[in-house]
Amino acid sequence: KEVNENDKILLVINYDSENYIKAKVVSNKTLGNVTNTLINASLTSVRSMIVMEKYDIKQVLELEHIISTDFSQRLSNKEIAARLNISERQLTRIVKLRYTKTLHQILNEKRTDVASKLLLETNMSIEKISANVGFGAYLKTFYKEFQKRYGMTPGDYRAKFK
Repeated sequence: KEVNENDKILLVINYDSENYIKAKVVSNKTLGNVTNTLINASLTSVRSMIVMEKYDIKQVLELEHIISTDFSQRLSNKEIAARLNISERQLTRIVKLRYTKTLHQILNEKRTDVASKLLLETNMSIEKISANVGFGAYLKTFYKEFQKRYGMTPGDYRAKFK
C-alpha cells in the first residue's frame, strides 16, 4: 500500500551498538512526523559522536549502560554522577549534548519503551508493569508518560497491538 503524508503509521527509533539508526514501527505517527523523527535520529547520532569526542568515552558508555540496565531504579542525578566519578553539572552537560533531553526524560522514555514491550509480551497487570519499570506507586505518572510517548493509554495500547 502506498503511504500518504497524513496516513498514521507506527515508528520507533533505536540504535545498534555502533549507534547506527534502526527504525521499527511502534508509535502512532504521520509520515511527516516520521520524516522529522528520522532526521532528529540522524542528528542524535551525530551528537553522540561529538559527545564521545568531547568527554571520556568510558563515562558516556557507562552512562548509557546505567540508563539501559538501571532505569527501573529511582536514581538521582547525584547518584549517577557519583557512579561516573563526575560532577552533577558535567553529567547534565553530557546528557544534554548526547540526548538533547534531561536525564529524567530519558529514563521515562526508557521506562515506557520497556512497558510497551511488557504490555504486548505478558499478561501482567498495568499496575505491576508500572511498578516493574520504575514508576513505583506513581500510576498516574506512568499513564501520563505513556500517553505522551505513544498517544494512547497503556490499556488501549495493549488492546490495539496484542
